Amino acid sequence: MPGLKPTAAPKTTQVSDTLIVAANVFACGTFFGFVLWLTNWSVQ
Repeated sequence: MPGLKPTAAPKTTQVSDTLIVAANVFACGTFFGFVLWLTNWSVQ
């Protein structure tokens, strides 16, 4: 998934990038976990 990066880089660029990456990883993990759960539920 593409990361959402601000056009103007603030002074806390590293912290912002870390939070953005963490948010993307959390969103992807939640989405894929939901898809796997849905698939497992529909198979049973």
